[in-house]
Amino acid sequence: MKDFYAFQDDPDFDPQKKDPFFKKFKLFRQKRNRPEDASILLEHLLNHPNLRDKNDLLTLNRHFVEIVGATLAARISIADLKQKKLFLKVPQAVLKSEIFLQKKAIIERCNSVLQKPAIIDICFV
Repeated sequence: MKDFYAFQDDPDFDPQKKDPFFKKFKLFRQKRNRPEDASILLEHLLNHPNLRDKNDLLTLNRHFVEIVGATLAARISIADLKQKKLFLKVPQAVLKSEIFLQKKAIIERCNSVLQKPAIIDICFV
């Protein structure tokens, strides 16, 4: 490894020269702000907006029976979660009106399950 750094002792070595190898070497030697713990890196990864929505969607699917009840959960399903809007697949108009009347309560239950204000509206598909 000592041979790798030997060129710095050379009197003809000019660090100001626009050498692509020198740029790569400088980047290699540079200290980067690396997290000490892998949990910090994992938390950054999971807080990415795309992954955050998918994790929220999976959590809502897991607790859907608790949120809307067993009778409604048997007939409706979660289609998607985009831009703080929950999209529900509802096959019958009667169920749509029933859910529309309970819209605020369902939003509150979803946000309490997710432990953050992740949903502000419910749309029907």
